[in-house]
Amino acid sequence: MPDTAGPRRQRRFLRSLLVVFLLSVFAGNGASAGVLKWKDDQGKWHFTDSPANVPEKYRDQIPKPKTSAKEAAPAPESQPPARPVLASEEISPDGEVVVRFPIADGGFVPTLMKVAATDHPAIRLTESKPKTVTAEPDHEGTGRKYGALRVGTAKKNLYVFALDVLPGSKPVLYFDRNQNGDLTDDGAPLTNQGTGLFAAAISIPFKQIIKETEFPGDYVLWLYTDRQAEKVTYYSRSQLQGKVIFGGREYLVYLADYVNNDADFTNDGINIDLNGDGKINRSNEYFKHGTAAEIDGIKYRFKIEW
Repeated sequence: MPDTAGPRRQRRFLRSLLVVFLLSVFAGNGASAGVLKWKDDQGKWHFTDSPANVPEKYRDQIPKPKTSAKEAAPAPESQPPARPVLASEEISPDGEVVVRFPIADGGFVPTLMKVAATDHPAIRLTESKPKTVTAEPDHEGTGRKYGALRVGTAKKNLYVFALDVLPGSKPVLYFDRNQNGDLTDDGAPLTNQGTGLFAAAISIPFKQIIKETEFPGDYVLWLYTDRQAEKVTYYSRSQLQGKVIFGGREYLVYLADYVNNDADFTNDGINIDLNGDGKINRSNEYFKHGTAAEIDGIKYRFKIEW
């Protein structure tokens, strides 16, 4: 009768080695193997290979990535303000408390879509090429239409684009991101990222469109069109968040493009988290530009300034 004890012992030994290896991988949050672990409020452990899958409230449990001087970590989509900003307050002749929020004072940072976009301006397209276009790619589709939008506080804030309707209803968009009139030198054309005829995210460096202060990363807007491709509609995905002190209290606030969608965050009003729940209720926590509002029995008028 053949001796099978030896092979069985060998298999058990190999299985033990495998278990020890897996435990060593998870023991230190997987720093070497790329596996992260975190414990929820019920004491249950979770494992993932991406920090994006870890709920925000548990992200302090995972180790911060080490970076060298040669390769810095990429800027996050949203980062907490460096410090709360003390808003200036003054009493107007009619008894209102005028509160001024200084954006460039360091209390605001870019974030993506913390409050819903409600107004989507439309731009009518034309088949006539703008005079500012000095070069463009060859036509590949059944037609080409042009448009332009104004974004930013810089004196030069006009951005021209061309929409090509390709065979098979797969349009592409050429966006003059560097504003030199040449539609051929801005990288590959944008393709459809949505579910309709065409929609795409357009990114422009903040330092290019806003001159009053320096923000990291890009300003992002979402542009889309319908089946007729007679116009394009767009809204800003980029917003500003900050913490501001007025009336003796600290509030989480958001500045978002609502009406103009022009990346000038001083003309669209302000969202103030009055009850501290981390959310914005537009019915009583959004205040239009230049209007007065009563909070805790005090009449305020909010002014957002660079």
